[in-house]
Amino acid sequence: MSGISYPNRVDIGSGKVPFRFDHTTEQRDSFRYEAGMWTLVDKAWTKALASELTGKKCLEVFAGRGWLTQALRDHGVDVTATSRFSSHDGSNAGLVADVIDMSAIQAVQNFDFEVLIMGWPPAGEEATRAVIEAIRCGRQFKIVFIGEPYSTNPGRLSGTASDSFFEITELEKELTEYRLARGKQGIDVCHILRVKQNSF
Repeated sequence: MSGISYPNRVDIGSGKVPFRFDHTTEQRDSFRYEAGMWTLVDKAWTKALASELTGKKCLEVFAGRGWLTQALRDHGVDVTATSRFSSHDGSNAGLVADVIDMSAIQAVQNFDFEVLIMGWPPAGEEATRAVIEAIRCGRQFKIVFIGEPYSTNPGRLSGTASDSFFEITELEKELTEYRLARGKQGIDVCHILRVKQNSF
């Protein structure tokens, strides 16, 4: 594998979302380390996600440099992006979309949304707290979750969110285009989730 193809490297270098990640020739870790792209983002699979979100008001938390927000905006989706800027989320390398420096809890308190987007939420309770706070604020929403799925081993976190996050949500639909885009490089998924009724 060659890391990042020349056309995708040119796009990334100019802050544009790459057209297509080729999992047979490109190395996903290069996108992470060189572009700060934790969620694998290209215009091909995000077109399928955009078709699920068109006409809906979306809020992305944990947005990092803004790659996913930029891709969705390129497809015509209305997205507000927020993240707590840190070297961990890659934002120190510069933003590729407008991203507001704000915690996930502050974001769900301050913005109206119908879809809450979480790409690789950090392991721990922040994603759960954001969902609970959004419900407390009276929000009605679905969740787009991109990351490692729930571990069936008791008490063992996946690499994203927490056991409690997965306990209060349930799968509505998997966007298989994401899984096909990453190929065998990783186990992460793109799921559309809903909050379980009577989970609080």
